Amino acid sequence: MAITETADRTMATHEEIAKTVATGAGAEAVAGGAAVILAIIGLAGLFPMILASIAVIAAGAAFLFEGAAVAARYRRLAAEAGGGEAEIETGMSAEIIGGLAGIALGILALIGVETVALLAVSVIVFGGTLLFGSPAVYRASRAEPGNQIVDAMARQMTAGAAGAQALVGIAAITLGILALVGIVPQTLVLVSVLCIGGAALLSGGALTSKMVSLLYH
Repeated sequence: MAITETADRTMATHEEIAKTVATGAGAEAVAGGAAVILAIIGLAGLFPMILASIAVIAAGAAFLFEGAAVAARYRRLAAEAGGGEAEIETGMSAEIIGGLAGIALGILALIGVETVALLAVSVIVFGGTLLFGSPAVYRASRAEPGNQIVDAMARQMTAGAAGAQALVGIAAITLGILALVGIVPQTLVLVSVLCIGGAALLSGGALTSKMVSLLYH
């Protein structure tokens, strides 16, 4: 009886972790998708700086959602992933801090306070967030175990998303610096936000798939 109760509690905890992280990752994917759409519309020439500011706020919210969700369960998630508390905690902290900073900078840019400069800085901040957050996404891909076939596919997607996230982070930092020194800043900021939103969409979608695979084991 005691063994059965322990197994039931472990299973409930396992499902609770997956649901919490899946919710945050799903919210990240939605906010990332919104940032992508806003950036595309801005690149088409419709209120580019206003939409870029709103897209930055959306991207900041995307990072904040996932970081907060992982923060709620990071020790258990690390246990599910076979260790890696440092990677997950660092990524979680980076996403929360980067998300809050991006939201604050986006709001200031939206009300007209050094709009271009603040958007360029926010892009650089997001680039760093992606770099520091990618190991946590990769570590989450090691969580065990789901349905073997579904889990293998979700693991590959999540590991790939972590790699893409790191590359986008490097690109965003580069583009943000170029925008900050005045090289076609409007276009570079919008392209950067488009890439960052795409990375958040990909990462959130992949991590959601991974957590869903853990629920249906």
